[in-house]
Order: sequence, then C-alpha cells, then structure tokens
Amino acid sequence: MSNLPPDTTIDMVDPPTNEDWADFQAFLSYTRRDLEDLRADVDALMDTPVGIHPTQWKEIHDRLTEIETALLSIEEQARKELT
Repeated sequence: MSNLPPDTTIDMVDPPTNEDWADFQAFLSYTRRDLEDLRADVDALMDTPVGIHPTQWKEIHDRLTEIETALLSIEEQARKELT
C-alpha cells in the first residue's frame, strides 16, 4: 500500500551501480565519523558541570546509539539491494 496520491506516477531509475555504492559507503563513513566525534564530545561533557542533568546526558547518549544503529541498518539494507 502506498501513501502516494492515486494520480502519482513513479519513474523507474537505473539500478544502483558500484560507483553509487562506493559513494554511499563514503557518505556512511563520514557520517559514522561525525557520530563518533559527537559521542566523544557528549561523553566529555558528561563529566563537566554545564547545567544538564545526568539523565539528559543519558538520553542524548542513547539517541546517538539509536542513530548509529539506524545507519548500520541502512547500510545493510543497501548492501542487500545491490546483491
């Protein structure tokens, strides 16, 4: 079932190429690196008195973990699509 209006047409596109996959992997790599940097910043800030309650830091940390898990899932799904 689609959420598209009934009169919507979908143009087929060329299947992804190895170059597309390489570009996507590079994007994921940069995104993961940014996420790791952000997690390190959050971990460092958890030990400083900046007016944020410890449970808020845990929520931030947990959300970063969710994002990381989602990125891994996206990568795995893309890998399946290309094989």
